[in-house]
Amino acid sequence: SLPCPWPRFGAALVVVRRPLDAIWAEYQRKTVARLYGRGERHVGRVREKDWVSKNLQADFDAFAVRMARDTARWHARDYARLCELPHVVVCFEDLVDWRGGGASRAAAAYDTLAAFVAADGEAVAD
Repeated sequence: SLPCPWPRFGAALVVVRRPLDAIWAEYQRKTVARLYGRGERHVGRVREKDWVSKNLQADFDAFAVRMARDTARWHARDYARLCELPHVVVCFEDLVDWRGGGASRAAAAYDTLAAFVAADGEAVAD
């Protein structure tokens, strides 16, 4: 694994995503590339007919377990060190506002990030 670069930084913006949403998005990205030869794009979906005909449920289940284990290892190894820095945490879904949370939730997330950056990485009130 690569050495952790965080000691060079004085603060961190931490963007977290709902775990199952993140796993599903990564599975879609890799599977679209594998099935349709489109490279590893960030846009695209597995076709429903392929989901059924290629028995992708079992494939997804195995992928999800692997990704969850890898993420747990990363979290145990690196996240604790990251949190020793001044940091602010925001939810990815709040930033993109695609779950119907309303513009106010997205605006609040961006305001939190902006306040943290403006304060040069000092703690900001939620």
